[in-house]
Amino acid sequence: MNIKKQNSKYRSLNRKFAFFTVIMVLLNIIAVSIATYINVYNQLKSNQTLAVDNSLQKYTTLLDQFFSQNEASLNQFSLNNEVKNILSNPEEYQKKIIASFKEFQDSHPKNIKLISYGTESGAYYFDPARNSIPEGYDPRKRPWYLLAKGLDKDKIGYTDVYADASTGKSIITIVKKVTNDNNQMVGVLGIILELDTLINMNSENKIGTNGYTFITQGPNYLIHNDKELINKPIEDPIILDPSKNKLTSQFQASYIENGKKENKIFKYNYYERSGWTIWSVGYESDLLEPVNKILYTIFYLTVFILVITIIVTIPISNIMVKNITKILDSLDLIRTGDLTHKLTLNSKDEFQRLAEGLDAARNGTKSLIENVKIIVDKLIHTSDSLVSISEQSAKAAGEVTETIGHIAISSGSQVTATEKIYEAVEKFSKKIDAMSEGFSVTNKTITQIRTEVSTGVDNIHALNLKTEENIESTSHIEDTVNNLAGNIKNIDEILTAIKNISDQTNLLSLNASIEAARAGEAGKGFSVVADEIRKLAESSANFTQKIKEITDIIHKDSLQTVSSVEDLKHRALEQTTAVKNATNTFNLITDSIKEIETKVALALENVNTVHTAKSEIIIAISSITSAATETAAAVEEVSASSEEQSASAETVTLDAIDLQNYVSDLTESLNHFKI
Repeated sequence: MNIKKQNSKYRSLNRKFAFFTVIMVLLNIIAVSIATYINVYNQLKSNQTLAVDNSLQKYTTLLDQFFSQNEASLNQFSLNNEVKNILSNPEEYQKKIIASFKEFQDSHPKNIKLISYGTESGAYYFDPARNSIPEGYDPRKRPWYLLAKGLDKDKIGYTDVYADASTGKSIITIVKKVTNDNNQMVGVLGIILELDTLINMNSENKIGTNGYTFITQGPNYLIHNDKELINKPIEDPIILDPSKNKLTSQFQASYIENGKKENKIFKYNYYERSGWTIWSVGYESDLLEPVNKILYTIFYLTVFILVITIIVTIPISNIMVKNITKILDSLDLIRTGDLTHKLTLNSKDEFQRLAEGLDAARNGTKSLIENVKIIVDKLIHTSDSLVSISEQSAKAAGEVTETIGHIAISSGSQVTATEKIYEAVEKFSKKIDAMSEGFSVTNKTITQIRTEVSTGVDNIHALNLKTEENIESTSHIEDTVNNLAGNIKNIDEILTAIKNISDQTNLLSLNASIEAARAGEAGKGFSVVADEIRKLAESSANFTQKIKEITDIIHKDSLQTVSSVEDLKHRALEQTTAVKNATNTFNLITDSIKEIETKVALALENVNTVHTAKSEIIIAISSITSAATETAAAVEEVSASSEEQSASAETVTLDAIDLQNYVSDLTESLNHFKI
């Protein structure tokens, strides 16, 4: 009864197991459904994009075939002899041309409305059974004629959509210029196509359920499955821009149609032959219909699988719950202390293994309690003895603690005295270290000074050598300048001789001119030569004077140079004397530094000896201090240990008493078990 009340507090494992199984199955089905939906949707979308592209290519190919046939017919007619020579004999060739036109139209009854021929003379040839024209009709003024006239003779043109002059229907004309053998324009051939023909071709193109194709030209719809849009301006900017700019591409866009949102795939291609833009449109809703069918199928399958899962799960969970209930009942008996009940299951699965393990644990617990009872009896006797021994140990520990306390006081006084000695020696050691450091620095400074002095002596010696070289160079310069002054005197003498020669030459040329003048016509040539000699003599005199001025300047500069060189030589001699005096002074400084260095080295050696002795004293005092400290620490440790031992003895006494109480409680608890 109590077990049932307790179980009512918890939720049924049966329901949990069934719920968990259903959730797992449902999650798996949902995951598979989502993956299937995505894969199918993507595949169908790819197929639809491919279908839109294929439809556009198919429609473009169909138009190529249709227009190629008509262009071939125009080319064939343009080579016809009667057509080329119609202007030369119109009465004879007219019947033949119209007959061939009628035969061509009869062979293409659905596609061709009319084939016609307008000439440069203003004549217009066609099958009268097929068409009529208003009075005064001049083909040369029609747009189709003007278009062909501006083309090369081998080119074929396509007109924009326009209204037929006789019927008012929307038509387009394929035109070609005709020339004769002299390459002169004769007229224009045209095949007229009704727009309805192309509309019927377009209506046959379907993409899925709702997809379609259409054609635009510039800013207008040309052909569309919605007949209200044919030949109407394009209002949708995403269609207008590619049509006006003659582009080729694709895009996706959303529209509201019949009150719901429709996503469309647009692919368009500029058709250069006629100047049109061909469009192919696919609907995303065409994709969703087969996908939704798949989802409905998955939903019904999910419901069916869930029902089967619940039907199978309930009996399995009932068997599991029954075995678990038996195990829980056995655990409740063990919890109350009843170890006499044996648990048996024959499920031959993990529940049976669990029951066997639980029963083995019950037997082990039973044996353990029996052994514990035996040990408890022994503990009762042991705890009594332990209480008596603990009381005696506590008393002895107290006496030991008191004795060690006296020893600790003495050890502390010894450590204090040793530390004071150590501090005094340490101060002395610091002073010695400072003195040693000072001598070391002095020694290094003296060494540096000696090095610098040695360097100074070497530099003065080098300066002395340079000064002697300068004196020698100065003497050489002085000799050179003196030689230059002598050479300048020689040049002056030469210039004086040249001036005298120039003066004499000038005088001779003057005499020669006078004699030439006396000679008259016979002396004119000699007068010219005399005049040139006179000019040459004057030039030589001028150049001689300029050279004389330059040599005077050089002579003056050489005299100044000699004076400067003599002054430089005198100063160099004074510098040599000063260098020798500085060398003697540096030698005296070097001798003094060597003597100071010797005395400093001796003082440093004595300080190092004192420093070594100081270090040994400090080591000895440190050893004494360490030993005293260790002794005091050991005494303190022993004191603390004895205090801990005393406290432990008291604790053991108390624990022994507690142990007696615990053993009594344990005995009382063991008596509750049924063995």
